[in-house]
Amino acid sequence: WNYVSSGSKWWIIYPLGEEASYGDLYCDDKCSGELWNTPHWFANVGATASLNEYDGMKPSKRPLHVLQRPGEVLYIPNKAVHAVYNLEPTVAVAAHFASTQNLQAVWDTIVS
Repeated sequence: WNYVSSGSKWWIIYPLGEEASYGDLYCDDKCSGELWNTPHWFANVGATASLNEYDGMKPSKRPLHVLQRPGEVLYIPNKAVHAVYNLEPTVAVAAHFASTQNLQAVWDTIVS
């Protein structure tokens, strides 16, 4: 989960099971080398995600765009392909959720 106390975040979240769509998130040639910057990269990825939404993709497979504002909590499911961009200076608190279904994966991440 992610709680924002100040600022705002733009999230792009793909549905579970759409991990292969990660390869469809790309940045144009201007994002490489000396012209690269984070806002440009995310704008390209966001635009690509939006194009994926309207390229005949079933609604259940479309990425979700979320604007998270102060006071809001957002839960990202384990293994969900996502990207996040802070639209302004942001203060947030995040934690990973551990359950019987993902405890081993969480433990492996902590001790590695």
